[in-house]
Amino acid sequence: MIQKPALWISVGLTAFMLFTLSSVLQNVSAANNPVQSDAVGSNTGLSPDIEELIAQRESQYIEMINQANVQLTQAQQALTVAPASSDNAATQYSPDQAAEIADAAALSGATRTGDPTLVNFEGTVAYEVSYDYGNIYVDASTGELIFNGTISLEPSLITADQAAQIAASYMGKNDVYRVELVPLYDQMVFRVKFGNSDAIFVDQYGTILLVRLAPDGGGSGNSGSSSSSEHEDDDREEEHEDEDDD
Repeated sequence: MIQKPALWISVGLTAFMLFTLSSVLQNVSAANNPVQSDAVGSNTGLSPDIEELIAQRESQYIEMINQANVQLTQAQQALTVAPASSDNAATQYSPDQAAEIADAAALSGATRTGDPTLVNFEGTVAYEVSYDYGNIYVDASTGELIFNGTISLEPSLITADQAAQIAASYMGKNDVYRVELVPLYDQMVFRVKFGNSDAIFVDQYGTILLVRLAPDGGGSGNSGSSSSSEHEDDDREEEHEDEDDD
């Protein structure tokens, strides 16, 4: 993997070399011009040995400049390719595979709104897959699901036991007599009844909708048989009240 700092240093050194070589050539040319201007009628005014030495040095300078240009071009190309190469080295899963993983984990009904894109998710190279309910992030190297932004909107249904626990916690007592699903406000909810005929209505997602307290405290001094009979009477009365509410 090519490191960007090393590439920038290489580019800087190459540019400095080009600048230095250009300055040297200008100085050599400036030094030769007076001699050539003074030696009118005597060709260059320099001996053949000196002319050959100057020609050799100029040829060497030109070759060094060409090499520096090649190195500069290679360094610039490496800078352009380096990010893609780095991503490829850390990416074992394709965008299509990431989309399949995200679709399988997304909330039911969520709609994908874009193609997977590579991002840096807290230091991990990951695919970001966008949905109308949120984003899902998949590790590009392992295919592991890192974060699911769609499930936070998904409500979870509760059981009858959980409804009883919610009602008992709200009322501060545990003498739950019955838990059943009944219609209320055009929906099916849990009706949690206590021993004294108090009733708590909890929807299927755990929200308390209605509290009905026994008018006379529930007749706590009655025997078990009479209490059972009263519960049945209360149930029939509440069923009629539920129908009236509907």
